[in-house]
Amino acid sequence: MHGFRSDSEQNFLEQINDLLDAHLADQRYTVSDLASDLRISRVQLHRKIKKITGKSSSHHIRERKLRRAFQLLKESGKSVTEIAYEVGFNNLSYFARSFREMYHYNPSEIAKKRIS
Repeated sequence: MHGFRSDSEQNFLEQINDLLDAHLADQRYTVSDLASDLRISRVQLHRKIKKITGKSSSHHIRERKLRRAFQLLKESGKSVTEIAYEVGFNNLSYFARSFREMYHYNPSEIAKKRIS
């Protein structure tokens, strides 16, 4: 979280997250698509996300995907590869590296904890 959020900022972030969740597996869904769905320019989207979260729009999108992946790794019986594709990563090594950067664990370690 990046400081206090007004109701309008929180609503905007919820709109973004709802759209991201709806298009999670679509690897072709871009920041431009998100901006278009919100009826604002890419520049406006970047600025608003940066102002609200303190992060770039691509960073916010990646974190959203990784949070969902973490949840799926803990709760589903799917493989790491299946989950990576399900949350929109088409490169497994990039997924694993991004996951490690965010959670300090390999995705397979989280999946193993689910099994044990």
